[in-house]
Amino acid sequence: MEPASGGTGPGLERFLGRLAAAEGQSSLLLLGDLNAYGAEDPIRTLTGTGMVDLMAARLPPEQRYTYVFRGESGYLDHAMASPGLAAAVAAVQPWPINADEPPFLGYAAPGNAAAYFRPDPFRSSDHDPIAVDLRWP
Repeated sequence: MEPASGGTGPGLERFLGRLAAAEGQSSLLLLGDLNAYGAEDPIRTLTGTGMVDLMAARLPPEQRYTYVFRGESGYLDHAMASPGLAAAVAAVQPWPINADEPPFLGYAAPGNAAAYFRPDPFRSSDHDPIAVDLRWP
């Protein structure tokens, strides 16, 4: 991965470079709960190294949420891609299986949702996972 211009410091850039080299790939895709919203420093640091925030790049603001807390929505879960891999992205979409579920279906209180439990992925977390479709030439 080529170093990005900007002042994010060399530490993260070196780490991403080592990760790419260790895997023998210049394409990186970071997925998951990074515990930071899109405009917070950790995400700005990643985009400062050249990583592309796929949620921000591909989705309108009203579709960019993976988490709902006290009626407020946002995205703590991210799909960040190196520039070359970002060019191969066909689609990005949160999989709406968790964030919009009502609190009474949650698992915060013992036995709270036992009657509603099903052995499927719905309400398996309080965040929606993100799906990324890639198109290879």
